[in-house]
Amino acid sequence: MQHRKLNRSGLNGKIGFVQFFLPALFILVFLFILSYPVFSSDFSTDFDGTGSGSVISVDSPTDFPIQIPNAPAYPHWRPSTYVQYEQARYQQQEEQRAARLKQEEAEKERLAKMRELEEELAQVQQAEKVIRIREKLRELEKAQDKTLNHDLRLKGELVDELPKFNNLLIYEKHDYDDLLRKLSHEMNHIHVPSPMEGRRYIPRVLFLGWTGTPEEALEMQQQQAKDPFNGLAYNAVYGFALPSTAVDFGRVLLDHFLLSFNLPTPESELERTLAQLKGATIGELVVHSNGAAIAETMIENGMINVQTLRILGGDGSLMNLESLDNIADRNYTQVYVYANAGDPVPMAPLGWSIRGAVESLSNPQSFDLAEEHVDVHDFTYAVLGLEPPSWSSNLHVTLLSTPWNPLNPSNVVRNHVYSTYYGLLNAQRIVESRH
Repeated sequence: MQHRKLNRSGLNGKIGFVQFFLPALFILVFLFILSYPVFSSDFSTDFDGTGSGSVISVDSPTDFPIQIPNAPAYPHWRPSTYVQYEQARYQQQEEQRAARLKQEEAEKERLAKMRELEEELAQVQQAEKVIRIREKLRELEKAQDKTLNHDLRLKGELVDELPKFNNLLIYEKHDYDDLLRKLSHEMNHIHVPSPMEGRRYIPRVLFLGWTGTPEEALEMQQQQAKDPFNGLAYNAVYGFALPSTAVDFGRVLLDHFLLSFNLPTPESELERTLAQLKGATIGELVVHSNGAAIAETMIENGMINVQTLRILGGDGSLMNLESLDNIADRNYTQVYVYANAGDPVPMAPLGWSIRGAVESLSNPQSFDLAEEHVDVHDFTYAVLGLEPPSWSSNLHVTLLSTPWNPLNPSNVVRNHVYSTYYGLLNAQRIVESRH
């Protein structure tokens, strides 16, 4: 009975199971908490914001080991060591910051010095540039004075020569008209029956001038002489000169133009030409020297119809452009005039001399033709270079250059012969076809 009383628990002061278990459980939990490390916040040592610091993770306020990333490998650091590390780390960052500031100051000083030197260099270069500009200005002033003196001298010569040329131009037009009237009279007195068949078409015809005799024309036709403008053979070649013409050529050029002399045309040859060509339509008629006057007369008298007339070194052609323009308009013909520089047949030597002086002027358009009482509307003054070319829709003028000096007297004949014109124009056609 007494043994049972000792094992009972209750409210009468005896120890029960619950009163014993709860305190024991509380003590065990407390001891467990103390024995387990508590990890808390992370701390950064990046005091200056440069990103060169590290991160420190503190586990607990106890004296357990802590882990510090990027720190030296100290396996048994304690919280007391943390302060020393942070002080050393802070001192290191301060030294780095001071060194960086010093480097930046040195870089600023270097850049400032460079800018200063560049400004000094620019000032030196500017001064040298000013000196060079002044030297160039002095040179230009000297050149301008030289040009002005040169222009004044040439303009003085032009003032003297232009009235002479203007008078020569007036006489030339008169002589040219007389020649065409004479040729027209001769042709009208040659009886040539009208062709029985309808109007014939001949694609290409050549009229030789000056020394182009009928015999030479026949030889060229037999050899199938080529047209320089298309490379095709002429369908017919005609010559009207007498063999004695070559002997008189030098005297003719020194005196005036071929047209101021009686055209040495045998009536039989002219009659033969009219008989073969009367009433024909010619696609392209190429004429040289005084053969141009024969062609113009035949066109004006309605003996032939010509679609395209090409005049090579025509007798006085550059001094009678107005007349040629009228022929072109009246007969619906395209007229092309070609002249070698310095050729005295299409234009008097005085005209070529004036053109050379005008080309040497620094500003040819500054020469006022009206002040010299010159008819500025004449096409010839465009040839001289005294006004811009303004050819009509039916008249076209081309000045050719030769590989030799055109003003040399020894080249006078060479500038005028048909072979020279043919060579230059054929070469131009070949070059243009390749481009």
